[in-house]
Amino acid sequence: MKLSFGSWAFTRGPFEGNPVSLHATLHKLEDEGYQGIELGTVAPHPTLESHPTKQKREQVRKEVADHGLAFSGMSPNLRDQKLVSVEDSGPYVAAFARYVLFAEDLGIPAIRVDTVEPVVGLAGVDPNRMFDRAVKAFGLCAKIAADRGIRVTWEFEPHLPIHSPDEVVELVDAVRAQGHANFGAMFDTSHAHICAKGAEFELLYRLSGKINHVHLADCDGTCDDRGVSRHLPLGAGRLDFARLLPALVSASDWWTVDLYNCPEAWDAVALAKKYLDRFKN
Repeated sequence: MKLSFGSWAFTRGPFEGNPVSLHATLHKLEDEGYQGIELGTVAPHPTLESHPTKQKREQVRKEVADHGLAFSGMSPNLRDQKLVSVEDSGPYVAAFARYVLFAEDLGIPAIRVDTVEPVVGLAGVDPNRMFDRAVKAFGLCAKIAADRGIRVTWEFEPHLPIHSPDEVVELVDAVRAQGHANFGAMFDTSHAHICAKGAEFELLYRLSGKINHVHLADCDGTCDDRGVSRHLPLGAGRLDFARLLPALVSASDWWTVDLYNCPEAWDAVALAKKYLDRFKN
């Protein structure tokens, strides 16, 4: 199993005012024995705006490889888009398509999507319409990505629409039923614990064969002020990784440590590697 670390941990949340450079992040991950990095597309790490040409993107790809690392995936910046509250998903899909080309140039095998708009701002929007819009948009995204040999992985989150276990399974099935074999669910252990109300193992079982990416974070059962499940260093919460990790081995070639909005993220790079090494054999 290859281990990766999400770069957004060092550009957002507590690190937003003093982000860690990509160069320093790569050195840290190489020194601690990781095999990969997952790109958060937030400055000062590479973005569409900072790296608009193939030449600049090739330089990033070489820098990552020079540190003995590979990209495990990409989290595109689609936060300004709308998806479930509008009939026309064209702008969302068009923005996603730009990131597909970015990912292809960087050699990135998987791109994350989500339903973008927080639940708190969607009062009065019919849930069935939201579901249908998400299925349609994700299907279009999957088709675009498939043409480039890239997987699309949907990260369901408790503060975003379509996050109950029944909805999650139904949406993945609906998109895949359209023939999009490159589409699947991301199993983020913290989000899964909150969305499934502590029954993450049952949700994991129901998603068997439908997960195509894994994010690892511990969880104490709480969310932050935006409703995002708290992502804690591994071993600092209540999750039973001794049971979870063996069940996730076949889901993806990568395990990505995701410490979004975690003040201890930098120190947790080394701690997470040591923690996960206990379960690799």
